[in-house]
Amino acid sequence: MGRQAALACVAGRRRRRPVRGPVRSAASASEPLRARRPRSRSVVFAPLGKNRGTVHQRRSVFRREGWETRWVVGAATTVCEEKRKLRRRMRELLEATPPQERVQRSQAACDAVASTKAFEEAVVVMLYLSLPDEVDTTPLALRAYQLGKTVCAPRVDWERKRLTPVELSAFDLARCQVRRFGVREPAEDARPVPLSEIDLVLTPGLAFDEQGWRLGRGEGFYDRFLARPELARADVFGLCFDFQLIPLVPRSDHDVQMDVVTTDRRVVGPCRR
Repeated sequence: MGRQAALACVAGRRRRRPVRGPVRSAASASEPLRARRPRSRSVVFAPLGKNRGTVHQRRSVFRREGWETRWVVGAATTVCEEKRKLRRRMRELLEATPPQERVQRSQAACDAVASTKAFEEAVVVMLYLSLPDEVDTTPLALRAYQLGKTVCAPRVDWERKRLTPVELSAFDLARCQVRRFGVREPAEDARPVPLSEIDLVLTPGLAFDEQGWRLGRGEGFYDRFLARPELARADVFGLCFDFQLIPLVPRSDHDVQMDVVTTDRRVVGPCRR
């Protein structure tokens, strides 16, 4: 077989396609075929909610010429994706902050909290035991001890993902141990504090906005804790460095709004109406 003949043979094979359509018996061969509708394609609809969902959606529309895929609305991102990107960006900024600058900014942020009426009038103050990249709350704890206030800090139940406030004396502050994920926790024998007794809660976060919305680390510990009805009368402060206060934080239905956001340069609030 010559080369041209071989190529023609191969091309002929490629042009052959299996005949599609219903299998008909000899008796029904004379009956006209019904026009087949196109196969339905899988259509993906992402959930849309009040404060959650996607800003894009794919839908298929049948027209005479066939199926058409239409993209609806803007960029292909979800609230979860926006939060993930913002967390990554904030972690980069926090890692780039020199330790000495972090100490100075922490002192200024604690001074700002101490100057508020909510702190002055509080009898029981709940603060967090800071991670290395967070605003250090130690200066605020020492100030509270000097004023005779009761200080408490969260003990973490990692299995149930719950926070339990326990009393933290000046002696206990030095006894805190680093546990899971580098989180410092009070001693095991620390006394639990009823939530109804807490007057002020200091809340950490990776980012806040001027409306009081907070971006946490993604596990929802503080959102679940702050949503408890026993804390309804407590003032809730977000505490962060000034560069962590941004124009808008992406939020979901379960996010809890702060009453006040305090940084090393300003106090924003009241946020919650």
